Amino acid sequence: MSDIQRSSVTKKQGRSKNKHLPYQRKKRNQSVKEYLYQRMNGKCSYCHDNFKLKDLCLIKKNHQWNSLFEPIHNKVIACKKCSYKKSEMNHKEFIRYLRRERWKLRDEISENYREISSKVFNRYENKCIYCEFEFGYTPKKRKKQLTLDHKRSLLCHGDNDEKNLASSCYIHNIEKDSRSSEQYFKYLRDSGRKFKPKSIIPK
Repeated sequence: MSDIQRSSVTKKQGRSKNKHLPYQRKKRNQSVKEYLYQRMNGKCSYCHDNFKLKDLCLIKKNHQWNSLFEPIHNKVIACKKCSYKKSEMNHKEFIRYLRRERWKLRDEISENYREISSKVFNRYENKCIYCEFEFGYTPKKRKKQLTLDHKRSLLCHGDNDEKNLASSCYIHNIEKDSRSSEQYFKYLRDSGRKFKPKSIIPK
C-alpha cells in the first residue's frame, strides 16, 4: 500500500485531519487558572464578559466527582457574580437557571413594550445610537426599524432599568449580540467604521 493510499485511509469521509486548529495545551509552569483564562480570552465562562485574572474565580463544573485527581475539564473560570449564583448547582442546571432569568426579564419588557419604548425612543430623539456613531445620522429605513437595546446585555447581568435601555436599529442590535455598548463601540472603532466628518476647506 503506497503512502498516498495510507493518508487517504486515515482521513474520514468528507473531513480531513487538519481541518480544525490544534487544541490549546497547558504549559508545564502554567497554573490551571491561567490556562483557562488564556483559553477563554479573559472572559467569564457563563456571562462572557471581559475581566482581569484577579477578578475571576476557579470553580467546579460538577461537584460530584469520585476520582482522586480531578481533571481540568471539570473546572471552569467564572466571575464573582456567576460563581456566587452557581453555588452548588451543576453546570447544566446553572445554564438553565440563567436562561430562565433572562426569559423573565424579556417577558417584563414585552408586557409593557409600548410604554417603555416610547419613553426610550423620545429620550434618544428616535435615533439609533450606533448609526449616529457609524454614519453620523440615522437612515430613514432604519428609523422605522428601531428596537430596544440593553447597553449591558441580559447575559452579562444587565437589567430592565431605563438607564440600561437605548434605541437601536434592528441590524445593529443583531450585530451587537451579547456585547455591551462600550464593547460594540470599540468594535466599530477598531474595524474602521467610526464616522469621520469632512474637514472644512478654508476660503
